[in-house]
Amino acid sequence: MSEVLNMEQLALLSNLMYSVEFTQQTSGTDYRGESIGDILDRLGAEIINNPGSMQNQEDWAVLINAVKDDPALSSLTLQNMNTDPAAGAPMAYFTSADNTPYLVFCGTADHEWGYDFEGAFTSDTAVKRATLKWVDSLNLDPNNPAIVTGHSDGGNDAMYITVLRGDLVKLCVPFNAQQFSQEFKLKYKVLISIASEKIIAINSSNDFVSAVSLENIAHMTIYI
Repeated sequence: MSEVLNMEQLALLSNLMYSVEFTQQTSGTDYRGESIGDILDRLGAEIINNPGSMQNQEDWAVLINAVKDDPALSSLTLQNMNTDPAAGAPMAYFTSADNTPYLVFCGTADHEWGYDFEGAFTSDTAVKRATLKWVDSLNLDPNNPAIVTGHSDGGNDAMYITVLRGDLVKLCVPFNAQQFSQEFKLKYKVLISIASEKIIAINSSNDFVSAVSLENIAHMTIYI
């Protein structure tokens, strides 16, 4: 049985989700069933040549090589990539060699900042409900729970799923994730008390998103 991905590996996976080339081109059925290593062999040059505004070509080259050189990451198989704007930023479902499910959520898309603000004052937003609907569509097995992760609002998505579908989640590792409103904490008080033990938050000491903690629901927060 393969080991669960460690924090560094989950961080690399979360960063990979910021590539528009990676998420958009794999959102159909053509790449389903392929390993990340094989996908990056096909798309790596396009990802590097279209770095977007948040990273440069050198950063993407380093990240891609790190993923391809890691057998545990490169062997992950893509099962589903969702880029439906109704659910916010992209989200992916991978499986490992021993069939462990991994759900990885990208951080805030350009059009999502309004939803982030709304989430600071409400228990559930339309985007979060759409994210939950996507997870439900995967028909995950409670006897084989998933590892969920993501950066920024993607980490918030991961925690949201851990609370609302706790029977489907083994471990949740959000990176620099925004937390939740008081309304959310009051509405899901019992579920949060159960899910919290599964959540290990990783925050940069100078990060401003996670610093706006609102109501922190993580069992443990590690600052780096």
